[in-house]
Amino acid sequence: MYSLNDFDFEFDPELIATKPLEDRNQAKLLHYDSSIYDYKVGDLDKILKDTLIIVNNTKVLNARLYLTSPKIKSGEAFLLEQQQSKCEWKALARPLKRINIGDRFELDKNIELEFTRKADGYAFVRFLCSEEKMWQYIEAKGNIPIPPYLKRLANSQDKHDYQSMFAKKRGSVAAQTASFHFTDSLKEKLKSNRCEFAPITLHIGGGTFLPVKTNRLEDHEMHSEKYMIPKETYEKILAYQKNGKQIVSVGTTVFRAVESFWNSHSTNTLRTQSLDTELSTDWFLYPQKAELYSSQVFSHIMTNFHQPKSTLLMLICALIGKEQAFKIYNHALDHHYRLFSYGDTSLLKLNTLLF
Repeated sequence: MYSLNDFDFEFDPELIATKPLEDRNQAKLLHYDSSIYDYKVGDLDKILKDTLIIVNNTKVLNARLYLTSPKIKSGEAFLLEQQQSKCEWKALARPLKRINIGDRFELDKNIELEFTRKADGYAFVRFLCSEEKMWQYIEAKGNIPIPPYLKRLANSQDKHDYQSMFAKKRGSVAAQTASFHFTDSLKEKLKSNRCEFAPITLHIGGGTFLPVKTNRLEDHEMHSEKYMIPKETYEKILAYQKNGKQIVSVGTTVFRAVESFWNSHSTNTLRTQSLDTELSTDWFLYPQKAELYSSQVFSHIMTNFHQPKSTLLMLICALIGKEQAFKIYNHALDHHYRLFSYGDTSLLKLNTLLF
């Protein structure tokens, strides 16, 4: 069995991409299909033909709010999850110990943020305004939550860059970064190759920032995330499966949502009953033995290069094998691929039940 340290690797910090390339088609694309090939993202149409490309249409919230008061000169509330009472949120807050229940922070004219309770290291906050005004404030004044490893504040360009072209349904506190590589021109080139795009929704939660702290992987408690599979997308998947055509998961979030759906709904009847319905998954896929995980849906996954010891890296190792995954990462590091959210990407052929 693997332990946490088995998923560590060293890299040059200079390879961390702090912003996307101006021409996203020029980002590097590592293609793995038994062997490793180096392409540019703009060459994706040379690889994919007659393919269903499934994307995540979640939209990243401007979830980071900066707070000041006579008592707190520099504070922050990071909105994580909207509660049943629509103006209340579960949040991370700093400095949490100095903030008391009932403390209020003026955000804007006629808009205050009140701390209502604390639990398990989280704060619960309420906007003292209408839900409409709350969303207007978040959209206009909130800050996009770029990853902490970038070690800088988000700027106005990040509000554009840290959002994919497919983003429609607000609800995430981190981006589905593989989809950053798609542009209108690339999408049209792929469509001319008889490729289709179909959306699912998985809202990425705050747990994506949390490191794995348990040495035994099976002891790690995976965060739960909400997702939905549209009927139209499901029907396209079945049609492509029937005809033996390729299906690509753009990112790990798409893979988790769709494979979770198939795993938890064992028959077509059960799956049909749960379409267009908000569901949740806390599925944690990691390599356990020598066997690879066989996808029930996908022939490929498109994914960026992930941080050491992350659940995302473990998922990739479960799909193609840890040894092969680390060969791919070593190749990427040797060839100066840019890393993480704003970095380069890969297209990996999967072990599958279907192809």
